[in-house]
Amino acid sequence: MGQIIAALDLGSSKSIAIIAEKDQWGGLSILHTETLASKNAIRRGRIYYLDEASNVVSELIKKLKSNNELKVEKIYVGIGGQSIHTRTYNVKLSVGNKPINQELLDSLKDKVNDYDPDLKENLEENLEENLEICSCEYYVDGQAVSNPKGIVASNIEAQFQLVSGNPCLKRNMETLLSNKEIPVAGYFVSPLATAEAVLSPEEKESGCALVEFGAGVTYISVYKNKTLKYMVTIPVGGSTITKDICSLNISEDEAETLKREQGSAICESSGNGSVNDGHNSSRKIDLDKMNWIIEGRVDEIVKNIEQHIEASGYSHTLDSGIIITGGGALLRNLSQFIRNQTGKEVRLAKAKVKENQAETYLSPANSCVAGLALLGKENCVKDLRPKVQQTSIFDVNELGSGKKNDKPNIFKRGLKKITKTINDGVNGGVIVFDDDDESYNDKNKKNS
Repeated sequence: MGQIIAALDLGSSKSIAIIAEKDQWGGLSILHTETLASKNAIRRGRIYYLDEASNVVSELIKKLKSNNELKVEKIYVGIGGQSIHTRTYNVKLSVGNKPINQELLDSLKDKVNDYDPDLKENLEENLEENLEICSCEYYVDGQAVSNPKGIVASNIEAQFQLVSGNPCLKRNMETLLSNKEIPVAGYFVSPLATAEAVLSPEEKESGCALVEFGAGVTYISVYKNKTLKYMVTIPVGGSTITKDICSLNISEDEAETLKREQGSAICESSGNGSVNDGHNSSRKIDLDKMNWIIEGRVDEIVKNIEQHIEASGYSHTLDSGIIITGGGALLRNLSQFIRNQTGKEVRLAKAKVKENQAETYLSPANSCVAGLALLGKENCVKDLRPKVQQTSIFDVNELGSGKKNDKPNIFKRGLKKITKTINDGVNGGVIVFDDDDESYNDKNKKNS
């Protein structure tokens, strides 16, 4: 049995908590999920009304604790929000024509840990803190190397990618969770968690731009050569489109429903498409007009995304194109719109998991919370489920007494017992192999 991880993603539109079992290969099996509307508690990924956010979290924790078989003892939490971005920080040291050792490499990282961006930018509105050290590239005497340890050199330079954000992002989260019954096992930067859930190692190696369309913000992360090269947050998302639709004199709830069920990123004029507004059956909403509004806002967002991908310096080296995820990525024809606008291949990404022993894919809206569970290192849940009794085809007596001359022939007797089981199966209908037997299924697939 693997680790059981609990994770919490507080989003602008909805907040999600999951309990998932992680196997030794990093696969996830979803055991329990709870989702609640965030209401107005979180805006643009940042906790805005502390009391309302506290009520949402308390309700989620209450629902998690109602599961009598899985006792949550701690939980991993994502940190996101409008100000999240990367910055490059360089550290250079003289080696003195000596071999580079581990102590010197550790001292480079210590300098990064001691770096305070606030000391450099004293303007109050620019206050930031480092949330994560993402990646490091080394240059020995001006030449890029993957592992500098042991190389004789005169100097070494380390180029770190730091994820930074407004200090209130983590501070508000810590305040919110400080008086809850379940302690926090750790914090992870939300866009990094999403990448863990939906990007393959090959995509990170060949180069890709991951675009996560949330309700309040859109994250853009550029990967190349297995490392994060650039990250930025755009302060617009799916809720911006919903509010635009409200200009048709309908409520926000109605606009959200219409967008989800009838909306399209590409306005294909039909000439007579219309639907009821939901509350007044006599009043019709012009679908062409609604989708024209949607396309206008999508065009603005995608142009912004394209500009940031260009600013990363890797636009022409992203062999795996653009990968989109997040709840906003479900907008119909969005992939095609981005493909038309950028000329790059676009893939809608979903986290691959197991649920009730069956392999499935989560909604793109759940990509982040799945990634938080994948990044978790500590077991968070006490498993109170009844243990399955393990049985053996060998009798205990067949194992021998342990004396020198008492050698059990367990293989011969085991084979005899298996043969009897098969014979009983033929005569009495006992199933020796079931449909879940992988080798049996593989063999049948080859023969079909």
